[in-house]
Amino acid sequence: MLRRAVALVATGSVAAWTVAANSDHPNTVVRLVRDVVTLGRIVSVYTAVLPTESSASPVEQDRRDHRAANLLLELCRNNGGVYIKLGQMVAVLNPLVPQPYADVLSVLFDEAPQSSLDDVHRILETELGSPVEEIFTDFSPEPIASASLAQVHVATLRDSNKQVAVKVQHSTVPASAEIDLATIAILLRGVRWMFPSVDYAWLAEESKRNLPLELDFLHEAGNAKRCSDNFAHRSDIVVPHVYREYSTKRVLTMSFEDGVSPTDATAVEDRGLSRYAVANVIASALNEQIFIHGFVHADPHPGNLLVRSSKSEDMWGRWLLSQLRKALGIHTTRRPELVILDHGLYREVSDELRVSYAKFWKAILNGDKDAMRACTGPLGAGHLYPLLACVLTRKPWDVIVPVGNGEEASSFDSNSVRLVVTGDPREISTLQGHFREYISQTFAMLAKVNPDLLLLLKTNDCIHHVLSALGSPSLYYLWVSRWTTEALRVAIHSHDDRTCMRTWVLDQITGWLTALVEAVL
Repeated sequence: MLRRAVALVATGSVAAWTVAANSDHPNTVVRLVRDVVTLGRIVSVYTAVLPTESSASPVEQDRRDHRAANLLLELCRNNGGVYIKLGQMVAVLNPLVPQPYADVLSVLFDEAPQSSLDDVHRILETELGSPVEEIFTDFSPEPIASASLAQVHVATLRDSNKQVAVKVQHSTVPASAEIDLATIAILLRGVRWMFPSVDYAWLAEESKRNLPLELDFLHEAGNAKRCSDNFAHRSDIVVPHVYREYSTKRVLTMSFEDGVSPTDATAVEDRGLSRYAVANVIASALNEQIFIHGFVHADPHPGNLLVRSSKSEDMWGRWLLSQLRKALGIHTTRRPELVILDHGLYREVSDELRVSYAKFWKAILNGDKDAMRACTGPLGAGHLYPLLACVLTRKPWDVIVPVGNGEEASSFDSNSVRLVVTGDPREISTLQGHFREYISQTFAMLAKVNPDLLLLLKTNDCIHHVLSALGSPSLYYLWVSRWTTEALRVAIHSHDDRTCMRTWVLDQITGWLTALVEAVL
């Protein structure tokens, strides 16, 4: 193991210097030195501290995971850009990564580098072809949000006096992105060689595939328009309007939309909103994207979602709802509205994959392992479908498919409680133990599944995180149950003229009842 460690660091050093020699970016050498040094330090944590992995007690394993995670966090902070993005991806991969990695790296959602105001003005003037003061009557010097690839400033358009949010790409990202991706790919392949059972190389492949799309803000503008069109039937979903005449590949000008983070429970309640109602609209909207639209926001972490009081209720509707709430003893009188931000990364899910994914989820909810096995073809999981079910639900297999009475679960309503993620440390520890036991099979499953499914897994984890923070994890399965049923019903009856009227009537009844429940909650 020690020889492999030395060889890995040496190979990484040679590869890094080779990449640096072909780069014109001024900080490439410094960044690559950080990569190699951090790799060496992380390897030493898992080799020098303990000679063999099998000898690690749970306490010692947790300690070295924390140490390695903090080293990775330090690298992400120092290198910024793509590294921040990668760290955020790792943070939502729980339980595919040890819990300390998810805990430590989750701070990257609230931390991101900021470009100087001079850099921002320079990019704006280059991209839009005019001085900033000729386009905007005012432009906030401090960003209201900053992410791994860009930051957002509030401004007012001179020609219309409308308040807008201006997203400006960090000046260093395009120049360093290609080198960073190449370096990360090399290092992850090295980790796979060092620890054959651990294969995160697919993370680099996904980043390489997605990053060019995220760096093209005109592509993001198109995604936002399509998302808005998909939710045109819902008054509780808001997508910022894009001003195309003030947008380019590196600048995106949108309508300014206010709101608070859905995971900030205090801010949610201060706005007179029920946390349950907020969780309800988030679970409903994101699962509708997955199972009905087939056009899925692949990065719906809390920083890309805002909630606020709805502005669409008329006076009669507001009075009626207030009376219903009073009768039910519910004190909040405001209905939530969800604002969906950052449309740079979407995934188009084929009808075949979408329907198979719905069937797989329906089989999970029913605890039917034969049905799970039958629909894994398009998903690509093959005989490893039990591991995919565990990843999706964050539950051990014997909880997903109850045993003991010789019968599998027969309905969602009577068995959904078994799937609720409670956050119990003992449950988390048990599940992580299962993944460590089957770590090579888990990574083999991830390497062979349909690539589109990987982003659905990420979206799934993001939804779990938000709903757990709001204290309503069970709502996830309620809306998965509704939208999987709807997706399968549409797939079966979409070409059957005899069912059109019945389908329309059922849609109207379901829609009215759901709207009433959502409004009251």
